[in-house]
Amino acid sequence: MTAPVAYRRPLPLIAVLGPVLALLFLILVGLAHPGARAGWWDWTTGTTLIRWGAWGGLVAALLSVVGALATRPGSGRRGFVLSILGLIVGLVLFALPLAVRSAMTPSETRGAVAP
Repeated sequence: MTAPVAYRRPLPLIAVLGPVLALLFLILVGLAHPGARAGWWDWTTGTTLIRWGAWGGLVAALLSVVGALATRPGSGRRGFVLSILGLIVGLVLFALPLAVRSAMTPSETRGAVAP
């Protein structure tokens, strides 16, 4: 006789949605500069991709907060650590373009794209 397989509840959708979106927007931002350098698109398209990636990172972070609240320890649901990871990645995606823009001099910010 074989031992019974332990049942694990599936991850809630809200706990997975934020981190998956954060990963997709991380890939988008990661391809923005190499794509412009390789000639796949113009530099303005690359900066637009970074802008969309930053706003998408903020959306992913907000969804991850909801996921973390839904799966917090003691709730009996899995996915808390995954939601916290999505929150961190989303906030970094949103904060990085802002940090780069704030480090620029006023003459460099003309035409620069930031969220």
